[in-house]
Parts: sequence; C-alpha cells; structure tokens
Amino acid sequence: MTNLYILVIVIAGAGVGAQIAVNAGLGAATMAPLWAANINFAVSIVVGLTALGISILLGQPAAPSPALWTAPKWVWLGGVFGATYVLLAIVLTRTVGVAVLSAATIVGQLGASLLIDHYGWLGATVHRLSATRLIGAAFLVVGVALIRWK
Repeated sequence: MTNLYILVIVIAGAGVGAQIAVNAGLGAATMAPLWAANINFAVSIVVGLTALGISILLGQPAAPSPALWTAPKWVWLGGVFGATYVLLAIVLTRTVGVAVLSAATIVGQLGASLLIDHYGWLGATVHRLSATRLIGAAFLVVGVALIRWK
C-alpha cells in the first residue's frame, strides 16, 4: 500500500509542477502577481468548499473539532507558507523556469523536512538524521545544480 501512496504523491507533485506554469501564465495574463495569487486562492476556496459540501452530504462531520481553537498558534502558519510560495513562484517562474523552481522547492522542502523529522518540531514524529538521508539530500542539491546549469 505504501507504494500506492508514493505513486499518488508523485502524481500530486506533477500537478504542482503544472500549477507553477499555470500560475505563471495567470501572472502574465493579469500582469499583477498579487492578483494572480489571489485568483489562485479564490479558486482554491471554491474547490475546498465544494469538497466540504460533498463531504457533509455524505455524512462527514460538518464542523472541525473544537480542539482547533485551543491548538498551538503555529498550526495557522501553513496558509502563510503556502501563500508566500505561490506568490514567489508566480514572480520567479519566468526568470528561473518551472524545472529549476520545482527542483529548488524540493530541496527547500527536503532540508526543512529533515530538520523537522530529526528534532520532532511542529509535532512531527522523530526520524533521526542519518548519513543515508544526508547523501540523498546532497544528491538533490546536485540535481538542482545540474538542472540549473543545463
């Protein structure tokens, strides 16, 4: 089952690659990165609310757990990180290209993820850093350099 999950994530990652190009096109069409980013978020809200409505119709809980309101304040940072990334991607894609932007994004994600795993930050389960994990990260950095310098 794990392999299936990995395949699903790879497919979702392909969607993110396409999203970068689509958002850059939206930025070019609007000639205003902030407008493009907010159009992206508005479409996301519509899709999210539609999925929520379907979920409610199928009998899923209509409201989040009340524990949401007592959760640590950092749980709200995902939206900040996502919004910042979308805006930067819109601004930088035409300069660096979709492949470099995607590769650099993955290196940033992996670097943060390795630290979060190692220290158990943000409530994550601890997965200690190892030589193998560091070598894998180094290969990704080399991959960015190879993609960047064609």
